[in-house]
Amino acid sequence: YSHSTSGRACGVAPYSATRFGGEPSPGRLIEARIAIALEPTNLEAARLVASLLDGLGSKTDAIAAYERILSLVPSDTVSVEANERLDQ
Repeated sequence: YSHSTSGRACGVAPYSATRFGGEPSPGRLIEARIAIALEPTNLEAARLVASLLDGLGSKTDAIAAYERILSLVPSDTVSVEANERLDQ
């Protein structure tokens, strides 16, 4: 795992799940989704969900999760770039 100065990890989802403390796993995804259910505007949890879905290879769900982030923060360039990457 290498980290660039822009905060982007090479070969890892844009909001790297490892940045949030571990490898992508279904259990971590459930916990992050619970956090969003309890606090729908929790941007950190939304970013974690998107990263975990991306890292787990769930492309369609990851796109939806990044779009959710964009509904909270329309100028979120990482989410825009992730959607562009996943739409290819």
